[in-house]
Amino acid sequence: MNLNARLVYAWIIIDRFHIVQLVGRAPVNARISLMKKMNDCHCREYKILKVHWRLFHKDFADLEAARSVYLRGVNEYMTQQNALDLIVKNHPQFEKVCDAYQDIFNALKEKTGRGSLMF
Repeated sequence: MNLNARLVYAWIIIDRFHIVQLVGRAPVNARISLMKKMNDCHCREYKILKVHWRLFHKDFADLEAARSVYLRGVNEYMTQQNALDLIVKNHPQFEKVCDAYQDIFNALKEKTGRGSLMF
């Protein structure tokens, strides 16, 4: 062994940015894998997942539940809440990913929760 060899230490850093980055990727990866499993790329669910992906990153408390809007790609009027419900009621695994995403982002936003999420 060489006496002049240097010891290199690595610090594992977990900060707010990296948590947000990792958590933000979860619904994207789940959405893409769900789309790949769908056989019909012309169904309403596929089009919502493909075109209206921002719904899954939006705070669920801020979704429009009363006002119908024209959803491009789906080519019909529905509320944002209805579009989200259409996906999560038929795909419970995707619902779990979305719920975990919402819980973590709300904890980070409000700076509440267990001590590990408070920065």
